[in-house]
Amino acid sequence: PYWNTRAPVHARWHSPPSSNDQIFVIPYSKLNMYSSMILNRNITQTFEEWLQVQITDLLSHYTNYENITHLFGVTQDAFTDVSSFSKLFNAVKKTDTFIACTEDEYVHAKHYLGKMTPRELFTERLQPRRAIVKTYHRRPSKRLIENAKLSLTWIHGYNGDNDLTKKLYTLPENEILYVIGSICILYESKLKQQRFYTKHNNSITR
Repeated sequence: PYWNTRAPVHARWHSPPSSNDQIFVIPYSKLNMYSSMILNRNITQTFEEWLQVQITDLLSHYTNYENITHLFGVTQDAFTDVSSFSKLFNAVKKTDTFIACTEDEYVHAKHYLGKMTPRELFTERLQPRRAIVKTYHRRPSKRLIENAKLSLTWIHGYNGDNDLTKKLYTLPENEILYVIGSICILYESKLKQQRFYTKHNNSITR
């Protein structure tokens, strides 16, 4: 079979997911390799765009920029087809390891991964898998730079100098609203997540 031509490796499901949502992505065409990234929960792209832009670029060293279109979560007992951000965020509660494949590879991957467990594919007798390239050492591709869009993920600090904007407001949805510059921040304390209202062009004064 296709996967028998690759050197099997340790799967990352031996350790729980990290608290900062670092995930490890294995290209289906190179199952003895992986690359890692920090999962951004505030991403504005669709799941399909995220796969085809960010994951394609992440694994481009081994896939020659073939579009990544599908993702499988690797848990201790099974491979799970991940087809949306909601499924991805649920999956990272159980695993930090995923297998990415192109559209051409997907039919093959779905057929064979559905017939085996990760323990059968990743044998513990062999050497651990090797990192492709640490993402923070890599220069982004020209295509990724041309299509890049800035997005807010977290705002640090609080402006308490202005009497009109130093107030904190509690909302029914268990969020706290406050202002910094031209941005309204809605902070959910239990989930430790921020949302932003960014439609103001000038500093908010009241």
